[in-house]
Amino acid sequence: MKERLWQAALLCIGALAAYFNHHLGCLLIIMAIIGMKNVRFRIVLSAMLGIQTAALVIHSSIFAADLLTGKVDGYYETRRVLGLWDISEQYRIFFGELHPNGIQKLIGMVSAIWSYLNYKKLCMKHLAVLTCVNIAFYFITYSNTGLMLWLVFAAMLLITKKEFAWLDQAAKISPWLFLFMAAFIVAITYFYSPKNMLIEFLNRCVTGRFHWANEHLYASGLSLWGKSLDPDLAYLPLDCGYINLLLCYGTVLFGMYILGTAFTLRYLADKKMYPEIALVWFLQLFFIIESFILVLWMNATFVYMSGLLYDVSMPLAGSPKGNCQV
Repeated sequence: MKERLWQAALLCIGALAAYFNHHLGCLLIIMAIIGMKNVRFRIVLSAMLGIQTAALVIHSSIFAADLLTGKVDGYYETRRVLGLWDISEQYRIFFGELHPNGIQKLIGMVSAIWSYLNYKKLCMKHLAVLTCVNIAFYFITYSNTGLMLWLVFAAMLLITKKEFAWLDQAAKISPWLFLFMAAFIVAITYFYSPKNMLIEFLNRCVTGRFHWANEHLYASGLSLWGKSLDPDLAYLPLDCGYINLLLCYGTVLFGMYILGTAFTLRYLADKKMYPEIALVWFLQLFFIIESFILVLWMNATFVYMSGLLYDVSMPLAGSPKGNCQV
């Protein structure tokens, strides 16, 4: 009965969201979470990996076809970008219809989910090979954040393999750390000022995203169920996933996602599912600079949110001890 009541409440919220903001994404996500009862996490994560790999192959094929036919659509633009060694004029290449950051994101996501699904037998050599692949694509896309987040995730997996004694305490504070991060992002966006040296430094670290988000925030304003962005600011991208969710889908769904993720992290901490916590954090850090937060086949956080409705007794990765020690 308790499950049925939660299911009904979530479906009502999803239906209201679809009615007011005319987007079916939230309703579909809620339906997917409800439909996760007795479904193994591995099956869903494997399906997500297959979709992401297929997307990478399709876009790469389009890019190769463009090159063979003499088109130059595979090049994004020549501009001054921060490279690994210096700042210089560089071609940032994308595959098919994606932005260069999109390709680096796909490479990082495929690498992360593959590593997670093969956690038990994961060795240092596997992470080294995947890191070389990510670095190789970096010299094509020059997407600093995509490479950096993969390195952070690889480091987190190595830490979980070592079974440090402090992992349990770190897992327990992760929900609070996430709530602080979300509140900090909203605050820095709301109070953005180029005169504040710290805020401006953080804004430069994310290539102007807090400034753009601030412009959209004051132009569109807040609402319960979200609204369309101001068309006069269409030239300014809104790449911060959290602010995009807050403005386009409203404070209700924003609050639900933030609290849902925090409770999911607590659930995973109680189950001592440390690799899962690493994967969820990998995604949440991505949403600071990317807005695919409500893309169901990209955000595995929703998979673990089902654990808040239906208890899962067997973690996917199991014991950190695998067939190959780090």
